[in-house]
Amino acid sequence: MSQQLKHKIYRIVLWLIFISFLLLSSFLLIFERIIVRINDYFNGIEGNRYHTTVSDDASLVESFWDNANLIPFSNTYHYLTGSDYFPLVVIFNNIIGNILVILPLGLLLPLLFETYRKFSKLVVTVTVLTVLVEVTQITLRIGQFDVDDIILNVVGGVIGYLFSRVVLFVNSKLQM
Repeated sequence: MSQQLKHKIYRIVLWLIFISFLLLSSFLLIFERIIVRINDYFNGIEGNRYHTTVSDDASLVESFWDNANLIPFSNTYHYLTGSDYFPLVVIFNNIIGNILVILPLGLLLPLLFETYRKFSKLVVTVTVLTVLVEVTQITLRIGQFDVDDIILNVVGGVIGYLFSRVVLFVNSKLQM
């Protein structure tokens, strides 16, 4: 098999993984929560498991202040020190899950797009996308705005970026 054909297959596989990642992460971070809210509504379940607010009539600003953590590592510390209060799955999802959900983005962007091989571009992109997800969650009242989520997502993106550097290095050695 020629080197050019191998490269084409490699790119197709990366794109398929990237599209799968985008669909899965969009589902986990946005659409699953919307589905749960709709399902709860039709099943007569009062309240919102993802969003705490005084009332559904509360303004977006009131809702934001009721559901925002702007103090770095406040919630993470709370999860870790209250481990007897929180189920392990909640701790895992909120700490490790926030790292893992964006890690593929940090890996795949530099492999697919040369511009994201520059560390600063990747960090800015991951940060902006994560803030957009947090803003979407708070605006649609399907989640809370948590600076810890942003920090942990960026950590995941950076870890993915480091993996991409290894893949690119190994790939360059194999092509020699």
